[in-house]
Amino acid sequence: MKICRLILFFMILILTVSPSIAQTPFDFKNPRIPFSDQGVEKAIDKAVQYLLSSQQADGSWPAPVLGSKDKDSVLNCKIGTTSLVLYALMEKGLSFQNEKIAKGLKWLADTAEVLDGRNATYGISFRCQAWLRAWKQAKDSDKTAASKYRKCLETDVAKFVKEKDKQFNGGYSYALTESRFGDNSNSQYGVLAVWAGYRAGMEIPKEYWEKVMKYWIPQQRPDGGWNYAENEPAPTASMTAAGIATLFVCIDALKGQEFIKCNVATEFAPVKKGLDWYDANFKQNISMIQRDRDMFYTLYGIERIGLASGYKYFGDADWYKHGVVCLLNLQGTDGSWKNSNYGPDVSTSYALLFLIRGQHGVLFNRIEYNGDWNNRPRALANFCRWAENAYEHEVNWQIITLKSEVGEWHDAPVVLITGST
Repeated sequence: MKICRLILFFMILILTVSPSIAQTPFDFKNPRIPFSDQGVEKAIDKAVQYLLSSQQADGSWPAPVLGSKDKDSVLNCKIGTTSLVLYALMEKGLSFQNEKIAKGLKWLADTAEVLDGRNATYGISFRCQAWLRAWKQAKDSDKTAASKYRKCLETDVAKFVKEKDKQFNGGYSYALTESRFGDNSNSQYGVLAVWAGYRAGMEIPKEYWEKVMKYWIPQQRPDGGWNYAENEPAPTASMTAAGIATLFVCIDALKGQEFIKCNVATEFAPVKKGLDWYDANFKQNISMIQRDRDMFYTLYGIERIGLASGYKYFGDADWYKHGVVCLLNLQGTDGSWKNSNYGPDVSTSYALLFLIRGQHGVLFNRIEYNGDWNNRPRALANFCRWAENAYEHEVNWQIITLKSEVGEWHDAPVVLITGST
């Protein structure tokens, strides 16, 4: 009976969480369109309508050809774009049974043979995200569809888990067979594919996560940042986000039991250094990102580390509001974002993911104070993931301080305070 009451209590909390965002100031000088919740909702609606309208007759979405123009590479680009669009639309809440979503998923299933060659890593990684979202939607309402999407996910994830392949050093390249020549961009997306399987309950060998960590940690620069490859000296916002987000995935998959203990080290040093890099460099980078062809790719990475870490701010900058202001002022009248080499459907999908995932309700505030406030540092990340799986309701958590504005205390119905001293 007590368990039933506890579950009911958390259901009530989850269902009553406010999706509003605390009204704190941002730095951009006189933007044409300032931050507002209404502006975000309008931008989301326009982006959804644009993506739905750009679907092709066969159920896929068009994609520019990047690099090689061989048959497999062209198809991989199309698989990647279609998967990313479907993933973004289902994250927004469109059902796998929606006519256009169902048609897109059918096209993916009909081209489900895992291809190798250029762009395979990106394409199949995004497809894993689409399978995961479709499976989660279908598992309680359509067992046949759920079984189909689950099998597709397992098949794709298996191609990335190369624990028995001696060539696999924890990184990925454009082609899945070239893992020993990995770069940090492809490596991020290879791990995202496996993370999708992990979140679906697939058994991923411990050795896999260990190899991934051994690949990423030595590539971190002394200042805490990462770049695309070892021979490039200057860290970038996109690759530093990739490094931090990938390490968070490995920590949650590999060290979960360690973090249950109260006397565990409260922070993982490489992640702390990476977050410190963002604290020091975020404002400079966000102004540069607006002119960067990889802006949308980068914002997707920033959103992932912001939500994974619980930090609402990098330095004194609200990362979500800064990203929103960029996006609101760059969206086209048709609802798309176009200043990218990857085509408007890819850019718009990335932008949509940033906007909607930053708007999920905040279930917990965690208090940062002078002391051992960060015991069990992944507790809320784990709980929110459990809540997501149990109730199919996306929720976030965030870290606030005793100096935070009153409005931020009202972002969440529950405050968590931890410590042993």
